[in-house]
Amino acid sequence: MAHTSTYSTTAEIRQTLGATSMKVYHKVSTFRGMSAIVLEWVIIIATAMLGETYFSWPLYVLGAIVIGARLLALGLLMHDAVHQLLSRNRLLNDWVAELFCSWPLFVSMRAYRVKYLVHHASLNTNDDRDYTAKTDVDWRFPMKRFKFLRIVLVQLSGLGIFKALGVMSSAQMKVKKKQTPLWYHLARLGYYSLIISSFVAFGKGEWLLLYWIIPFLTWTQLASPFRRIAEHSAIEGKSANYWSKKLFSFQ
Repeated sequence: MAHTSTYSTTAEIRQTLGATSMKVYHKVSTFRGMSAIVLEWVIIIATAMLGETYFSWPLYVLGAIVIGARLLALGLLMHDAVHQLLSRNRLLNDWVAELFCSWPLFVSMRAYRVKYLVHHASLNTNDDRDYTAKTDVDWRFPMKRFKFLRIVLVQLSGLGIFKALGVMSSAQMKVKKKQTPLWYHLARLGYYSLIISSFVAFGKGEWLLLYWIIPFLTWTQLASPFRRIAEHSAIEGKSANYWSKKLFSFQ
């Protein structure tokens, strides 16, 4: 179905949906929020265990794709936590998301929240970094086959992480960010130190590389920009089928 209208501000969206509809979309279930995170980690751990039990390189590549996709899903759950949609309990919502969603992706949800809430407050304006980031040439389709292949190879090489972290960062925001407390930095340092030292102590340090770092640096980085394109780059007046063909047609 073709879209008949677009919205530029959150105020327009709220006015169109109305207060009653907005309440329906803002129902928060702690059980569902926590269950979603548990499910992703069950898939990640089960995939890693399966890969180690029946290791072969074809199976490993498939496993890395599955894990990379689930790590991306954890990033989306972190986004929900920014809106406090995982639990009405703010402490539970934030710390579960930090420990099990954002820190495994090497991202601070505290910093991301600053940037992302400005995105909503300044939706589709020059102050919205998510919006201005879409002026990047890598967002423009159709494109030449060679350019598309280059983007894929860069993402799979792990180099795409630098752009990804830049997009997630709040460092370039005009809004003044509160200084992150020392205890928070120490908590993150302790988190990574505990995980790494534990795996190394049990002689499983390579598991972190095979089933965390490599899937994150490769498949997660490849899937992430195309998810953003699919989610945010709809064009008025054309069907989804038309644009799925158009976006991935080549010059």
